[in-house]
Amino acid sequence: MRNVNIGISSFSSLIEDGLVYVDKSMYGYNLLKAESARFFFIARPRRFGKSLFVSMLESALMGKKEMFEGLYLGSSDYDFHPYPVIHLDMSKPTATDGVDVFRKSLTLHIAEAVSEYGLDLSKYMFSPSDLFMGAIKELNAKTGERVAILIDEYDYVLTSTLDKKDGNEIREVTKELYGKLKPCANKIRFLFITGITRFSNQSIFSKLNNLVDLTFSKEFAAAFGYTQSEMEAYFENGIAEYMKDHEGAGRDDLIDNLRHWYDGYRFSDNAEKVYNPISINSFFRSDEKAFEPYWGRTASTSMVVKLARRANLAFLPNNLLSVRKSILENFSIDDFAPEADLSIKNIYGYLYMTGYLTLDHKSGDDMLLTIPNHEVEKIITEVFSTAFLGDDSSDDIKKEIEEAVLCDDVDKLGKAISEIIRIPTYDMRIDAERFYQALIFSVASLSCRIEVRAEEHTARGRSDLVFIAKGRAVITELKLERSADEAISQIKERGYADKYLGKYDEVWLLGVSIAREDLQVSWKAIHL
Repeated sequence: MRNVNIGISSFSSLIEDGLVYVDKSMYGYNLLKAESARFFFIARPRRFGKSLFVSMLESALMGKKEMFEGLYLGSSDYDFHPYPVIHLDMSKPTATDGVDVFRKSLTLHIAEAVSEYGLDLSKYMFSPSDLFMGAIKELNAKTGERVAILIDEYDYVLTSTLDKKDGNEIREVTKELYGKLKPCANKIRFLFITGITRFSNQSIFSKLNNLVDLTFSKEFAAAFGYTQSEMEAYFENGIAEYMKDHEGAGRDDLIDNLRHWYDGYRFSDNAEKVYNPISINSFFRSDEKAFEPYWGRTASTSMVVKLARRANLAFLPNNLLSVRKSILENFSIDDFAPEADLSIKNIYGYLYMTGYLTLDHKSGDDMLLTIPNHEVEKIITEVFSTAFLGDDSSDDIKKEIEEAVLCDDVDKLGKAISEIIRIPTYDMRIDAERFYQALIFSVASLSCRIEVRAEEHTARGRSDLVFIAKGRAVITELKLERSADEAISQIKERGYADKYLGKYDEVWLLGVSIAREDLQVSWKAIHL
């Protein structure tokens, strides 16, 4: 499928080049034809198609009906009346080289956004915010039409300058820029803003009281990402190609694997789950069509690593993490400043907004969040191992765990677990078994040669960790301030090993005891 897009965010280029476009123009229609509102905001994780959606709206607002042939919007009653458009991509101005460089870069970006209209903006060049307001006024005066404004990745500057020396000054520039929208409201026909996170103390949200937030709207829950039916319909050729190249592969098995790896995002309670679009596109575009964490390669995870270190963050793939919806709707940029006392709930919320967690379900005012799929599981566990152990230590211990399980050396596995537990410094630890369980899982999950499972359910409980390779299973239980014998007894009494007996040639029980005071680790292994 050479016509799959993996990097183009220009709607017109995508259509002209004949690339696969999963039609989301119905959602554009609902926005453009809305009678009760004309100012909108939506937050979605990075690489979920926000820029392409904004570009699609731009083509529609500029009256380019020919671009929508065969699409929902093209066959609708939308009139394609052309409006002047100001399209700002806030990820483009340079925000990491100081406030003066940022002001100049943002000024240039605004000027370029309206360059085709031939406006004289010389009297507005005092600041980016003045230029922005002037461009809106002059466009309205010259064309006699209200202006459509599209602001993509509005918060990119905010999040990329959190740990910068003059970050507050840079963020103040954007606050002034967005503050010009309200006094120009009567000259704006349509406003659409995207970002990753809603920061409530930005002027967009504090002053534009008529801005409709679609982030948790069930109506727009599938506007970004691919539904199951969309994935199967638009990538049918890729599915057929995969089955042709992988002799004996079944269609149902392929669909199940795609779902396991890339599906699972839910953006509203009881809404349909969606696939990560960049991951699906990358899978079908690649020659090998291998199941890999494509999304994790599109941006740095350094921010999440820093947050994990600051808050001793560690959890398991099937954990449900509770966050009040109000936290997700009212982030403050100050909450994430280097000197702030960082709340674990704020971090969970940030991980949700950035795509590392997704909504499992709501319970009253609480949002129960979880890791969406196997791709993100691999990314987030690598984040945890890097945060607490470092890249080199994680890789070395991962190899020790692999060799221990593959070579049936359970004593060596106990030693590797002991190493993991003792590496994080005292200020990085949480005094709980689950912290060490998550940390061990994170390191072991980096392996491609063995499988590690956490919280495996049985009729009488859940085993902490199970290591599996070459017909061998090691059922492992951790105990803080309790003996390895007690850990072994719990495995036996609750039947954690029952599902593995008869299925694997070798079944081991490993009880691990952790001393709270000095983190001395002892273990006991029994072969069944």
